[in-house]
Amino acid sequence: MIVKGLANWPVSHEKPFQMTLTGIKKVKEQGAGRCFKSQYWTSPGICARADGWLLTRRDSEQLDRDPRKEAEREKKEAQQKKRANYTVIPGQNKISSRKPGFKFNKKEIRHRVLAVFNLMLHAPQIHKKKITPCMYFFTVSFKAGTGDKQCYELLNIWLTSLRQQGKLKSYLWVAERQKNKTIHFHVLIPHRLRVQTANAIMRRSILGYIKKGKITHWPISEARRYNGVDIAKNRKTKRVTNFALKKSERALQRYITKYVSKNNDVHSMQPWRCSRDWSSLIKGINVTRDFIAGVLGNSGRLLDQKNNFENEYIQFWRWLSDPPAMLQRHLAEINYSMLRNHFGNGEQYFFNLN
Repeated sequence: MIVKGLANWPVSHEKPFQMTLTGIKKVKEQGAGRCFKSQYWTSPGICARADGWLLTRRDSEQLDRDPRKEAEREKKEAQQKKRANYTVIPGQNKISSRKPGFKFNKKEIRHRVLAVFNLMLHAPQIHKKKITPCMYFFTVSFKAGTGDKQCYELLNIWLTSLRQQGKLKSYLWVAERQKNKTIHFHVLIPHRLRVQTANAIMRRSILGYIKKGKITHWPISEARRYNGVDIAKNRKTKRVTNFALKKSERALQRYITKYVSKNNDVHSMQPWRCSRDWSSLIKGINVTRDFIAGVLGNSGRLLDQKNNFENEYIQFWRWLSDPPAMLQRHLAEINYSMLRNHFGNGEQYFFNLN
């Protein structure tokens, strides 16, 4: 068991509204199971029950264990996995074994980044101690002509080596194809990491690949001088930028939002990934109509009425400026408790890893 939701948040089954750090979403056609059932909008690693309790998926499955349901679920998952590997050729009744490509899940990336920044903003008040949150923006590049498979494998080796050496715990990365057609990666890391160490570990990985013959276009003398891991710095002062500071966080949020919004490339491999703690963050709260009325009042002045989205299923309104303070605080508290209890290391998990 991780943490229980705050008592003043509604736990009834009929919740047609979802409040997030970007705005409010409403389910248009209610009934027939179309309302939000759980209290929180969670990620795959967390199960939010209707009464407000948050559990890991493993704990939830143990509580709801039913051999017949498990057999049915396994059969359904096998069918879905089989269908995922095939695509129907338009205009024909034939099935192609060609696997479809991968696209960015823009909404997920945006909400996970916002959830982490919101947590960092409120962590000093929640923990009641002086904490200096950190968020650094790294770019990992490779020599032109390096294949996608080699780039992804080298990134995975790099991340694994950093974790094994205790220099990395939390991260989110996105892939981008450069003008020279070679993949490079942007990596968000919410704690300190020396760029010299990051380059040294990647340098060793590249040299190992060259010796194994997995990379042939990269001269070993050039690989020994590898310095392709870069960290974002202030253009004027040339000092490393901590994007968790109030003056810088909005700049990074805007960049990430703009980046994932414009990137419609189809990748042969997963275009983004994050550590388990980031994927477990609570990103929104599902609430009742009465609760929304209490937050907005009759005027709805907190919402941008001109910048809204609507289709046959939902309506969405963005916040006019910042989200309500109580929403920010509640999401920060629930995520702080979840990380502390589920991932350990207390307040040092995000903030003080050197």
